[in-house]
Amino acid sequence: MILLSSITVRPVGNNCNLRCKYCYIKEHQSKEMSIDIFKKGITKIVEFYKTNHNPRSIEILFHGGEPLLWPIKKFIAAEKILATTERKEHIRFRRHIQTNITLLTERKMMWFYNHKYKISLSIDGDAIYNCNRIFKNGKPTFKQILRKIRILRKFQKRIGAVITISKYNCANPQKLYNFFKKHSINMHINFIFNHKLSASKEDKIIFLKKLIDIYLKDDPKNLDITLFDNFLNNIIFEKPVIGCEYSNEGIHKKKIFALDSNGYVYMCNRFASIDNPKEYAAFNIEKNISIEKQIKINNNQYKKLLGYFDDKTLCKGCPLSKEVCKGIGCLYTNFVNNSKDESSTLKRFTYFYLKKKYIEYKDNHVPRNC
Repeated sequence: MILLSSITVRPVGNNCNLRCKYCYIKEHQSKEMSIDIFKKGITKIVEFYKTNHNPRSIEILFHGGEPLLWPIKKFIAAEKILATTERKEHIRFRRHIQTNITLLTERKMMWFYNHKYKISLSIDGDAIYNCNRIFKNGKPTFKQILRKIRILRKFQKRIGAVITISKYNCANPQKLYNFFKKHSINMHINFIFNHKLSASKEDKIIFLKKLIDIYLKDDPKNLDITLFDNFLNNIIFEKPVIGCEYSNEGIHKKKIFALDSNGYVYMCNRFASIDNPKEYAAFNIEKNISIEKQIKINNNQYKKLLGYFDDKTLCKGCPLSKEVCKGIGCLYTNFVNNSKDESSTLKRFTYFYLKKKYIEYKDNHVPRNC
Protein backbone atom coordinates (compact mmCIF):
# COMPACT_ATOMS: atom_id res chain seq x y z
CA MET A 1 0.00 0.00 0.00
CA ILE A 2 1.24 3.47 -0.91
CA LEU A 3 0.98 5.88 2.01
CA LEU A 4 1.00 9.50 0.91
CA SER A 5 1.84 12.15 3.50
CA SER A 6 -1.20 14.26 4.22
CA ILE A 7 -2.51 16.95 6.59
CA THR A 8 -6.27 17.34 6.81
CA VAL A 9 -7.10 20.85 8.01
CA ARG A 10 -10.48 21.42 9.66
CA PRO A 11 -10.63 25.25 9.56
CA VAL A 12 -14.16 25.50 10.99
CA GLY A 13 -14.23 22.19 12.86
CA ASN A 14 -17.69 20.62 12.59
CA ASN A 15 -19.46 23.81 11.45
CA CYS A 16 -21.56 23.25 8.34
CA ASN A 17 -24.31 25.04 6.43
CA LEU A 18 -26.00 21.72 5.58
CA ARG A 19 -27.75 19.15 7.74
CA CYS A 20 -27.35 15.93 5.76
CA LYS A 21 -29.67 13.28 7.18
CA TYR A 22 -26.94 10.65 7.41
CA CYS A 23 -24.16 12.89 8.77
CA TYR A 24 -22.06 11.27 11.49
CA ILE A 25 -21.38 14.65 13.15
CA LYS A 26 -23.71 15.18 16.10
CA GLU A 27 -22.65 18.69 17.17
CA HIS A 28 -22.09 21.31 14.46
CA GLN A 29 -20.85 24.17 16.64
CA SER A 30 -17.07 24.55 16.62
CA LYS A 31 -14.42 27.20 17.08
CA GLU A 32 -13.10 28.77 13.88
CA MET A 33 -9.40 28.12 13.34
CA SER A 34 -7.12 31.10 13.88
CA ILE A 35 -4.20 31.76 11.55
CA ASP A 36 -1.88 31.28 14.53
CA ILE A 37 -3.22 27.74 15.07
CA PHE A 38 -2.88 27.04 11.34
CA LYS A 39 0.72 28.25 11.24
CA LYS A 40 1.74 26.30 14.36
CA GLY A 41 0.01 23.17 13.11
CA ILE A 42 1.52 23.20 9.63
CA THR A 43 4.99 24.04 10.97
CA LYS A 44 5.04 21.32 13.63
CA ILE A 45 3.48 18.56 11.54
CA VAL A 46 5.79 19.27 8.60
CA GLU A 47 8.78 19.15 10.96
CA PHE A 48 7.50 15.82 12.31
CA TYR A 49 7.03 14.38 8.81
CA LYS A 50 10.47 15.53 7.68
CA THR A 51 12.09 13.94 10.73
CA ASN A 52 10.26 10.62 10.32
CA HIS A 53 9.54 10.32 6.56
CA ASN A 54 11.17 13.27 4.73
CA PRO A 55 8.46 13.45 2.03
CA ARG A 56 8.95 15.46 -1.14
CA SER A 57 5.29 16.50 -1.17
CA ILE A 58 2.45 16.69 1.34
CA GLU A 59 -1.25 16.89 0.62
CA ILE A 60 -3.07 19.72 2.38
CA LEU A 61 -6.77 18.85 2.44
CA PHE A 62 -9.22 21.44 3.77
CA HIS A 63 -12.18 19.50 5.14
CA GLY A 64 -15.03 19.89 7.59
CA GLY A 65 -17.71 20.47 8.45
CA GLU A 66 -17.79 22.85 5.52
CA PRO A 67 -14.36 24.44 4.90
CA LEU A 68 -15.71 27.24 2.69
CA LEU A 69 -17.29 28.75 5.81
CA TRP A 70 -13.72 29.86 6.60
CA PRO A 71 -13.39 33.46 5.34
CA ILE A 72 -11.44 33.90 2.11
CA LYS A 73 -9.14 36.36 3.89
CA LYS A 74 -8.01 33.48 6.11
CA PHE A 75 -7.40 31.24 3.09
CA ILE A 76 -5.23 34.05 1.70
CA ALA A 77 -3.28 34.32 4.97
CA ALA A 78 -2.94 30.51 5.14
CA GLU A 79 -1.65 30.38 1.57
CA LYS A 80 1.17 32.77 2.47
CA ILE A 81 2.17 30.36 5.25
CA LEU A 82 2.08 27.38 2.88
CA ALA A 83 4.15 29.20 0.25
CA THR A 84 6.74 30.25 2.84
CA THR A 85 6.92 26.70 4.22
CA GLU A 86 7.45 25.27 0.72
CA ARG A 87 10.44 27.55 0.14
CA LYS A 88 11.91 27.02 3.60
CA GLU A 89 11.47 23.24 3.82
CA HIS A 90 11.98 22.43 0.11
CA ILE A 91 8.72 20.53 -0.18
CA ARG A 92 5.61 20.86 -2.32
CA PHE A 93 2.07 21.07 -0.98
CA ARG A 94 -0.75 19.51 -3.03
CA ARG A 95 -3.70 21.76 -2.19
CA HIS A 96 -7.18 20.21 -2.06
CA ILE A 97 -10.58 21.27 -0.72
CA GLN A 98 -13.42 18.82 -0.02
CA THR A 99 -16.62 20.87 0.01
CA ASN A 100 -20.37 20.64 -0.39
CA ILE A 101 -19.73 23.46 -2.97
CA THR A 102 -22.89 25.44 -2.10
CA LEU A 103 -20.80 28.42 -0.89
CA LEU A 104 -18.49 28.54 -3.90
CA THR A 105 -18.47 31.79 -5.89
CA GLU A 106 -16.71 32.66 -9.12
CA ARG A 107 -14.49 35.12 -7.27
CA LYS A 108 -13.43 32.48 -4.72
CA MET A 109 -12.90 29.91 -7.46
CA MET A 110 -10.69 32.30 -9.40
CA TRP A 111 -8.46 32.69 -6.35
CA PHE A 112 -8.34 28.91 -5.70
CA TYR A 113 -7.51 28.29 -9.36
CA ASN A 114 -4.72 30.87 -9.37
CA HIS A 115 -3.16 29.22 -6.31
CA LYS A 116 -3.52 25.66 -7.66
CA TYR A 117 -6.21 24.35 -5.31
CA LYS A 118 -8.13 21.30 -6.51
CA ILE A 119 -11.81 21.30 -5.53
CA SER A 120 -13.82 18.12 -4.90
CA LEU A 121 -17.50 18.14 -4.06
CA SER A 122 -20.19 15.99 -2.49
CA ILE A 123 -23.35 14.97 -4.33
CA ASP A 124 -25.34 11.74 -4.24
CA GLY A 125 -26.85 11.77 -7.73
CA ASP A 126 -29.89 13.48 -9.22
CA ALA A 127 -32.48 15.50 -7.29
CA ILE A 128 -34.17 12.36 -5.91
CA TYR A 129 -30.95 10.59 -4.93
CA ASN A 130 -29.54 13.79 -3.42
CA CYS A 131 -32.58 14.17 -1.12
CA ASN A 132 -30.56 13.45 2.05
CA ARG A 133 -28.34 16.49 1.49
CA ILE A 134 -30.35 19.46 2.72
CA PHE A 135 -29.74 22.97 4.05
CA LYS A 136 -30.27 23.90 7.71
CA ASN A 137 -33.78 25.07 6.84
CA GLY A 138 -34.63 21.70 5.30
CA LYS A 139 -34.58 22.91 1.69
CA PRO A 140 -32.93 20.72 -0.99
CA THR A 141 -29.42 21.48 -2.21
CA PHE A 142 -29.49 19.88 -5.67
CA LYS A 143 -30.19 22.93 -7.86
CA GLN A 144 -27.67 25.02 -5.94
CA ILE A 145 -25.01 22.33 -6.37
CA LEU A 146 -25.58 22.13 -10.14
CA ARG A 147 -25.18 25.92 -10.42
CA LYS A 148 -21.92 25.77 -8.48
CA ILE A 149 -20.63 22.89 -10.61
CA ARG A 150 -20.97 25.17 -13.64
CA ILE A 151 -18.71 27.70 -11.89
CA LEU A 152 -16.19 25.00 -10.96
CA ARG A 153 -16.08 23.65 -14.51
CA LYS A 154 -14.95 27.01 -15.88
CA PHE A 155 -11.67 26.57 -14.01
CA GLN A 156 -11.19 22.85 -13.39
CA LYS A 157 -11.33 20.29 -16.18
CA ARG A 158 -11.41 17.15 -14.02
CA ILE A 159 -14.06 17.12 -11.29
CA GLY A 160 -14.49 14.46 -8.62
CA ALA A 161 -17.26 13.91 -6.11
CA VAL A 162 -17.82 11.92 -2.95
CA ILE A 163 -21.06 9.94 -3.34
CA THR A 164 -22.66 8.61 -0.17
CA ILE A 165 -24.51 5.39 -0.91
CA SER A 166 -27.76 5.10 1.03
CA LYS A 167 -30.75 2.81 0.65
CA TYR A 168 -32.14 5.32 -1.86
CA ASN A 169 -29.39 5.53 -4.49
CA CYS A 170 -28.19 1.96 -3.87
CA ALA A 171 -31.19 0.52 -5.72
CA ASN A 172 -30.30 1.68 -9.25
CA PRO A 173 -26.55 1.82 -9.98
CA GLN A 174 -27.20 2.27 -13.72
CA LYS A 175 -29.17 5.47 -13.10
CA LEU A 176 -26.47 6.68 -10.71
CA TYR A 177 -23.67 5.90 -13.18
CA ASN A 178 -25.53 7.62 -16.03
CA PHE A 179 -25.93 10.79 -13.96
CA PHE A 180 -22.22 11.10 -13.20
CA LYS A 181 -21.22 10.14 -16.73
CA LYS A 182 -23.58 12.77 -18.16
CA HIS A 183 -22.01 15.47 -15.98
CA SER A 184 -18.43 14.10 -16.36
CA ILE A 185 -17.93 13.85 -12.60
CA ASN A 186 -15.59 11.14 -11.32
CA MET A 187 -16.98 9.00 -8.50
CA HIS A 188 -15.60 8.30 -5.03
CA ILE A 189 -18.02 5.94 -3.30
CA ASN A 190 -18.74 5.99 0.45
CA PHE A 191 -21.18 3.61 2.11
CA ILE A 192 -23.24 4.36 5.23
CA PHE A 193 -23.03 1.80 8.03
CA ASN A 194 -25.40 1.15 10.95
CA HIS A 195 -27.80 3.99 10.18
CA LYS A 196 -31.50 4.04 9.39
CA LEU A 197 -30.58 5.22 5.88
CA SER A 198 -28.05 2.41 5.33
CA ALA A 199 -28.66 -0.16 2.65
CA SER A 200 -28.41 -3.75 3.81
CA LYS A 201 -25.13 -5.60 3.38
CA GLU A 202 -26.75 -7.78 0.72
CA ASP A 203 -28.00 -4.74 -1.21
CA LYS A 204 -24.55 -3.14 -1.05
CA ILE A 205 -23.01 -6.25 -2.61
CA ILE A 206 -25.66 -6.32 -5.34
CA PHE A 207 -24.97 -2.63 -5.97
CA LEU A 208 -21.23 -3.26 -6.29
CA LYS A 209 -21.76 -6.21 -8.64
CA LYS A 210 -23.98 -4.20 -10.96
CA LEU A 211 -21.76 -1.12 -10.86
CA ILE A 212 -18.63 -3.14 -11.64
CA ASP A 213 -20.39 -4.76 -14.61
CA ILE A 214 -21.58 -1.35 -15.86
CA TYR A 215 -18.14 0.16 -15.38
CA LEU A 216 -16.24 -2.58 -17.22
CA LYS A 217 -18.69 -2.81 -20.12
CA ASP A 218 -18.85 0.95 -20.70
CA ASP A 219 -16.55 1.85 -23.60
CA PRO A 220 -15.42 4.50 -24.08
CA LYS A 221 -15.55 5.84 -20.53
CA ASN A 222 -15.53 9.45 -19.47
CA LEU A 223 -15.37 9.05 -15.73
CA ASP A 224 -13.35 7.26 -13.06
CA ILE A 225 -14.53 5.32 -10.04
CA THR A 226 -11.67 5.72 -7.55
CA LEU A 227 -11.89 2.35 -5.81
CA PHE A 228 -12.22 0.39 -9.06
CA ASP A 229 -9.37 2.24 -10.78
CA ASN A 230 -7.17 1.77 -7.73
CA PHE A 231 -7.81 -1.98 -7.59
CA LEU A 232 -7.46 -2.45 -11.36
CA ASN A 233 -4.03 -0.84 -11.31
CA ASN A 234 -3.06 -3.43 -8.71
CA ILE A 235 -4.71 -6.35 -10.51
CA ILE A 236 -3.26 -5.57 -13.95
CA PHE A 237 0.03 -3.83 -13.25
CA GLU A 238 0.68 -4.88 -9.64
CA LYS A 239 0.83 -1.24 -8.61
CA PRO A 240 0.46 -0.67 -4.86
CA VAL A 241 -2.99 0.28 -3.65
CA ILE A 242 -3.31 3.92 -2.58
CA GLY A 243 -5.40 4.30 0.53
CA CYS A 244 -5.89 5.05 4.18
CA GLU A 245 -3.30 3.68 6.57
CA TYR A 246 -3.03 2.44 10.11
CA SER A 247 0.04 0.70 11.40
CA ASN A 248 0.66 -1.42 14.47
CA GLU A 249 4.06 0.27 14.63
CA GLY A 250 2.36 3.26 16.25
CA ILE A 251 1.59 6.91 15.68
CA HIS A 252 5.22 7.86 15.00
CA LYS A 253 5.01 5.89 11.74
CA LYS A 254 1.90 7.70 10.55
CA LYS A 255 1.80 9.89 7.46
CA ILE A 256 -1.75 11.15 7.89
CA PHE A 257 -2.92 13.60 10.55
CA ALA A 258 -5.96 15.88 10.91
CA LEU A 259 -5.52 19.34 12.43
CA ASP A 260 -8.71 20.50 14.13
CA SER A 261 -9.70 24.15 14.56
CA ASN A 262 -8.85 24.06 18.30
CA GLY A 263 -5.25 22.87 17.83
CA TYR A 264 -5.80 19.18 18.54
CA VAL A 265 -4.38 16.74 16.00
CA TYR A 266 -6.07 13.40 15.29
CA MET A 267 -5.27 10.13 13.55
CA CYS A 268 -7.91 10.94 10.96
CA ASN A 269 -10.53 13.59 10.30
CA ARG A 270 -13.46 11.54 11.60
CA PHE A 271 -12.03 11.02 15.09
CA ALA A 272 -12.32 14.78 15.61
CA SER A 273 -16.11 14.45 15.39
CA ILE A 274 -16.84 11.72 17.93
CA ASP A 275 -17.97 12.21 21.54
CA ASN A 276 -15.08 13.35 23.75
CA PRO A 277 -12.70 13.60 20.77
CA LYS A 278 -9.77 15.01 22.78
CA GLU A 279 -9.40 11.58 24.39
CA TYR A 280 -8.33 10.25 20.99
CA ALA A 281 -6.07 13.11 19.91
CA ALA A 282 -2.51 12.27 18.94
CA PHE A 283 -1.20 15.60 20.24
CA ASN A 284 -1.99 19.30 20.69
CA ILE A 285 0.14 21.79 18.78
CA GLU A 286 -0.26 24.47 21.48
CA LYS A 287 1.23 22.42 24.31
CA ASN A 288 4.79 23.23 25.32
CA ILE A 289 5.69 19.56 25.03
CA SER A 290 7.33 18.14 21.94
CA ILE A 291 5.17 16.20 19.51
CA GLU A 292 7.39 13.18 20.09
CA LYS A 293 6.73 13.21 23.84
CA GLN A 294 3.00 13.75 23.37
CA ILE A 295 2.88 10.90 20.88
CA LYS A 296 4.73 8.64 23.28
CA ILE A 297 2.07 9.36 25.90
CA ASN A 298 -0.85 8.93 23.50
CA ASN A 299 0.58 5.98 21.57
CA ASN A 300 -0.95 3.54 24.07
CA GLN A 301 -4.42 4.86 23.23
CA TYR A 302 -3.65 4.47 19.54
CA LYS A 303 -2.49 0.89 20.02
CA LYS A 304 -5.56 0.21 22.15
CA LEU A 305 -7.76 1.24 19.24
CA LEU A 306 -5.83 -1.02 16.88
CA GLY A 307 -5.74 -3.90 19.33
CA TYR A 308 -9.45 -3.60 19.99
CA PHE A 309 -10.09 -5.94 17.08
CA ASP A 310 -7.22 -8.39 17.50
CA ASP A 311 -9.57 -11.15 18.60
CA LYS A 312 -11.59 -10.94 15.39
CA THR A 313 -10.96 -13.63 12.80
CA LEU A 314 -12.60 -12.01 9.77
CA CYS A 315 -9.33 -10.85 8.22
CA LYS A 316 -7.01 -13.70 9.18
CA GLY A 317 -5.54 -15.33 6.09
CA CYS A 318 -6.98 -12.77 3.67
CA PRO A 319 -4.38 -11.89 1.00
CA LEU A 320 -5.64 -8.30 0.96
CA SER A 321 -5.23 -7.76 4.68
CA LYS A 322 -1.74 -6.28 4.52
CA GLU A 323 -1.88 -4.33 1.27
CA VAL A 324 -5.48 -3.11 1.04
CA CYS A 325 -6.99 -2.54 4.45
CA LYS A 326 -4.30 -3.36 7.06
CA GLY A 327 -6.57 -6.11 8.39
CA ILE A 328 -8.88 -3.72 10.22
CA GLY A 329 -10.79 -1.91 7.51
CA CYS A 330 -11.84 1.57 8.56
CA LEU A 331 -10.63 2.10 12.12
CA TYR A 332 -13.22 4.81 12.75
CA THR A 333 -16.27 2.80 11.69
CA ASN A 334 -14.98 -0.26 13.54
CA PHE A 335 -14.50 1.81 16.68
CA VAL A 336 -17.87 3.57 16.71
CA ASN A 337 -19.70 0.33 15.90
CA ASN A 338 -17.82 -1.56 18.63
CA SER A 339 -16.97 -4.39 16.24
CA LYS A 340 -15.87 -5.29 12.73
CA ASP A 341 -17.97 -3.32 10.31
CA GLU A 342 -18.80 -4.18 6.70
CA SER A 343 -16.07 -2.07 5.09
CA SER A 344 -13.46 -4.85 5.00
CA THR A 345 -15.97 -7.35 3.62
CA LEU A 346 -17.08 -4.95 0.89
CA LYS A 347 -13.51 -4.08 -0.09
CA ARG A 348 -12.58 -7.74 -0.27
CA PHE A 349 -15.66 -8.54 -2.36
CA THR A 350 -14.99 -5.59 -4.70
CA TYR A 351 -11.39 -6.63 -5.31
CA PHE A 352 -12.04 -10.27 -6.13
CA TYR A 353 -15.25 -9.68 -8.12
CA LEU A 354 -13.53 -6.92 -10.10
CA LYS A 355 -10.61 -9.23 -10.79
CA LYS A 356 -12.93 -12.01 -11.97
CA LYS A 357 -14.98 -9.73 -14.21
CA TYR A 358 -11.90 -7.99 -15.60
CA ILE A 359 -10.58 -11.31 -16.86
CA GLU A 360 -13.89 -11.80 -18.66
CA TYR A 361 -13.93 -8.28 -20.14
CA LYS A 362 -10.22 -7.56 -20.58
CA ASP A 363 -10.24 -7.91 -24.37
CA ASN A 364 -12.56 -4.91 -24.56
CA HIS A 365 -11.43 -2.90 -21.52
CA VAL A 366 -8.40 -0.68 -21.14
CA PRO A 367 -8.28 0.94 -17.68
CA ARG A 368 -7.46 4.62 -17.61
CA ASN A 369 -5.08 6.49 -15.31
CA CYS A 370 -2.81 3.47 -15.05
